Amino acid sequence: MMKNFWMPVIALVVGLTSPVSGQTPLPADAVVNNVLALLPAEDGTAQHRLMATLAEGGRPAVTALAILLAAPDSATRVRASYALSGLAAYATTRTEADRAKIASAYAHVLTGTDQVAAKLFMIRQLQWMAGDEATAALVACLNDPALAGPAAHALANIGTADALRALMAAVPNQSDPGAKEQLILALAQAKASDAETLILGLVGTGEENQQRAVFYALGELGTAVSLPALAAAAKAAGYTYDRLGATAAYLTLINRVATLGHVERAGKEARKLMNRARKKQAHQTRIAALQLVMVTDPSHAAAVAAKAQQDADARFRAAAWRFAEQYGHGVELATQLNKTR
Repeated sequence: MMKNFWMPVIALVVGLTSPVSGQTPLPADAVVNNVLALLPAEDGTAQHRLMATLAEGGRPAVTALAILLAAPDSATRVRASYALSGLAAYATTRTEADRAKIASAYAHVLTGTDQVAAKLFMIRQLQWMAGDEATAALVACLNDPALAGPAAHALANIGTADALRALMAAVPNQSDPGAKEQLILALAQAKASDAETLILGLVGTGEENQQRAVFYALGELGTAVSLPALAAAAKAAGYTYDRLGATAAYLTLINRVATLGHVERAGKEARKLMNRARKKQAHQTRIAALQLVMVTDPSHAAAVAAKAQQDADARFRAAAWRFAEQYGHGVELATQLNKTR
C-alpha cells in the first residue's frame, strides 16, 4: 500500500528532470519545479511569493518535495529541504486555517513514507508550526525508537490536552530506554502537571539516564506532592550536584512550588535544605537554598542575610550580601548590621 501511494508522485518528480515530449506536467510538478529553480530567493519579498506558490500547491507539492529529500544529488536535497523549511516558516505567519492546512500536509508525509530521514525532517518542521491537526501522525511515530524522541518533543510543543494525553499514554508502553527517556523529558518540557503521578511511579526504576530524566521532570512539572521524593533523592546524593541531578531538581521544585502559590511550604522546604546542606558541607546547595529562603520570605530576607554574616563560610556570607542587594534589601541589611555593632 505504501508503495502504491508513493509511485505516482515519484513518477511526477522524475518527469520534472526527464520530461516526456508532449506530456503536460501536473500542477504539483509545475509548482515544485518552478519554485526549486528560483531558490534561494533574491530577497524576502521573492521568498514570500515562492512560499505562497508552494502553499497553493497544497499536499501534492509538499509530498513531492518530501520525496526529493532522498534525491541522489545533494543539490536537489538541499533545495528541497530549504523549500520545506521556508514553507514551514511561512505557515506561522498565515491565518490559523492556512497554517493548519500546511501542517496537515507535512503530517501526511509521516504516514506515507518509510524514509526515516524524511520523517525526522518533517517532524522537526512540525515541532514549531503544528497544532492538533498533526497530533495523530506524531503519536504514530512514538512507537518507533528512531522517531519517538523528536515526535515527543513536537507533541510537547503542540501542548494541547490531546497531545499531552498521548505522551502520557506512550510512556508505560515504551520499551526502548532512550525513547522512554525522551518521552519523560518531553513531558517535562510541556510542564505537564497531570503527568506527576505517572513520573513519580518511575522513581527508582530504569537505568541512570531514565532516573536523571525522572528527577528533572519532577522538578519541572511537579507540585508539593513530589517534594518528599526529591528530598529523599537529594539526601541520598549527600545534597551535592550528582550525575542524577536529584539535588538540582529538588531546588527547582522548591522554587516551582513557590511560584504555584505555596510560598510558605516552599520556604520551609528551603530552610530545611539549607540546614541539612550545611551539615553535609554541601556549600553550593546551601547557597542555592539560602537564595530560595530569601526569595520566598522577602519580609525577613534582610534578617536572614544579617544572620548569615555570622557564618564561618566566607562564600556563604558573600552570597547573602549579593542576594540582599539583588532583591533590594541591601540598605536594610546594612542598617541591621550597624545596629549590632
